[in-house]
Amino acid sequence: MMRNWHENNKNNGTSLLGTSIAIEQAPILILIFRDSESPWERSDTLSIGGAIENMLLTATSLGLGSLWIADTWYIKDEISAMVNTNLELFSAVTIGYPDESPAQRPRKSLDDLIN
Repeated sequence: MMRNWHENNKNNGTSLLGTSIAIEQAPILILIFRDSESPWERSDTLSIGGAIENMLLTATSLGLGSLWIADTWYIKDEISAMVNTNLELFSAVTIGYPDESPAQRPRKSLDDLIN
């Protein structure tokens, strides 16, 4: 589905092709939904972000790779229909064994961040 969407929307600046490959290759895909009618949107957003961060940190501590995916926003309605829910797709996470272990990028100094 995501590859087809990407092929039909090549010039819109999204990275859905890379996302679709990551989703296809990962053994675990977790879709995160929320009730779009909830009066607690800000609180829900913060809670969901915290929960996703905890999933990523736990995966890393277990030697697993993970990817927090926001590109699913572009086809959220199609994905919600595919899994037969009226909830709004908020985000997605893939988990699996990493194909590579790149070196950590150098951190910027505090002065570089402030100036």
